[in-house]
Amino acid sequence: MDRNELIDLTRRALKIATDKTTDMTPVERRHPAAMFTDQERFERERELVLRSPQLVGYRSELPAPGSFCTKTVMDIPVLLTRGSDGIVRAFQNVCTHRQAPVAKGCGAAERFVCPFHAWTFDNRGSFVGGPGREGFPATIAAGANLTELPAAEHSGFLWVGLRPDAGPLDIDTHLGDLGPELESWNIGNWAPVGEKVLDVPVNWKLALDTFAENYHFATVHRDTFAVFTKSNCALFDSYGQHHRLVFPMRHIGDIADQPEESWEPLNNFVVIYALFPNIVLSATVANGEVFRVYPGSKPGHSVTYHQNASPMDFSDESIRKAADDVFEYAHASVRDEDYPLAADIQRAMNSGARAEMIFGRNEPGLHHRHSVLDEALGESTGESLGV
Repeated sequence: MDRNELIDLTRRALKIATDKTTDMTPVERRHPAAMFTDQERFERERELVLRSPQLVGYRSELPAPGSFCTKTVMDIPVLLTRGSDGIVRAFQNVCTHRQAPVAKGCGAAERFVCPFHAWTFDNRGSFVGGPGREGFPATIAAGANLTELPAAEHSGFLWVGLRPDAGPLDIDTHLGDLGPELESWNIGNWAPVGEKVLDVPVNWKLALDTFAENYHFATVHRDTFAVFTKSNCALFDSYGQHHRLVFPMRHIGDIADQPEESWEPLNNFVVIYALFPNIVLSATVANGEVFRVYPGSKPGHSVTYHQNASPMDFSDESIRKAADDVFEYAHASVRDEDYPLAADIQRAMNSGARAEMIFGRNEPGLHHRHSVLDEALGESTGESLGV
């Protein structure tokens, strides 16, 4: 976003904060609880995620030719590399012999040696040798390369497709008008802070929904996020299947009497992007968090990979520690506040006690997320309430 766009967002955020209101939908929505518990629906959603482009990390995780990083995406082990030509490639991190992982962690390497029988691959996935080759004449003749996955570097982030034969990723079309805005943050070039994993008894959409409104801040995050961010006060904008929320900081009213040219917009709000179907990106002046939320083994199970990046200079150890502390603070809030309550909600829905839940007018992110998912699946499960 350029400064004019940021100033416009600041004006809008200041107005709703001053008016003690929030962006709203025209009516409420009744949503079936079965959408969080039904096995058939879950399997269709899981297939949708599997065939969707997946944001898996930051450009800075592959900083130079020869660098690599490993990921787990929908239980699929993935190896990403940057070749000598600068191009990002992705492979199933699975040896073609006995399926052991050929790489772990992140770093720099021109060769990847399977720890089981030392089959060796280059950073373009090609089999380049190993002991006992005479035992595998047919396999090697047919090609023993790693299975390549569609990959892309776009808007500062790394993307993969999980279907090897699905063809190139079209992230331009996937992101639409939101792509240039994501690129403008420059988060992809920030220093990675770390990655943490949450394996929880919560439906994947219910996990995502915890990031789709700040109506709950005053209660669930009373001593954490609500200390510095307003509750039940948010801007909402949609971008096709994606949306953006802006949460004003509690101190935003301090700039009301200041000239706009003196405003520092990013000091006054937090931006939350929902990237269809399963990614959340939280952006502030100090950090860029990615939440990769995946359907798990059943409707009431999901796995979240939480990453963070910072624009700060980590050559100073005290600054690095400060970034680690910020990451742990944000992670603990989700781990100890959001997800335990979501697990209680999941248990209630599993019991069948109530047939539906309500999305209020002040929760447009929930309306949007579930509407676009229904549309993608060719269904209509919600019901509008009110006049």
